[in-house]
Amino acid sequence: NTSLSHELEEMKGFSDLKLYNFLVGNRDIFSDSQMSYLTMMAHRLYYMHKILKDTGSIYLHCDPTMSHYLKILMDIIFGGKNFKNEIIWYYGGPSPMKTAFPRKHDIILFYSKNDSYLFHSQYNNIPDYLYKRARKEKDGRLWVDQNLGKLKQTTIDQMKVEGRIFITTSGKLRRKQYLDEMQGVLIHDVWHLSIINSQAKENLEYPTQKPETLLERIIKASSNKGAIVADFFCGCGTSVTVAEKLKRR
Repeated sequence: NTSLSHELEEMKGFSDLKLYNFLVGNRDIFSDSQMSYLTMMAHRLYYMHKILKDTGSIYLHCDPTMSHYLKILMDIIFGGKNFKNEIIWYYGGPSPMKTAFPRKHDIILFYSKNDSYLFHSQYNNIPDYLYKRARKEKDGRLWVDQNLGKLKQTTIDQMKVEGRIFITTSGKLRRKQYLDEMQGVLIHDVWHLSIINSQAKENLEYPTQKPETLLERIIKASSNKGAIVADFFCGCGTSVTVAEKLKRR
């Protein structure tokens, strides 16, 4: 259509022709609606990249129908070296599907602007099973054993002096990890977070509304207090609400 042709022609004015060449070169495999969607996203992602700070990151939420094409767009615009994670948002729940495995996750593509990006690791609470298998010092402190990893010998020697190294019955060295020194369990790239259900207090009956816990994790991981958080597809404003709660702008 005229609008699509205009947007594709405009793309020739971008800093390079990779986006244009990808879309036009694969036009035969895309339906009209797919082509229109990807062209629209290419424009917007291109300009998002231009205004993003060097310390910034972008999280692109998508479902499996287009995620593989969107990742190619992101690789072209942000650079494959700046791809950080394909996060699996697993939300579970019942499903009547009988013709295939029920689809119970979405994908979040996480890219940085460059190597200067800001990132704060996120942690879950220490699980009960660690408390159950923990050993106790005479002073009551709880600890679990861990391997030495890539610790230098000087560090191991110092930990021996501090009583943080012990020898197993098979003669191997292990280190003591005290539970009261742990921030929690590091959150990995599979996120078990429920979707908004009909009874949730935060439910605004917006069809693509995301839970506040999801936005909170993203905002905390990639920004500091006072930072600007941009949501270019604002929907019902969940990201704005969460950013304000976390003292972001």
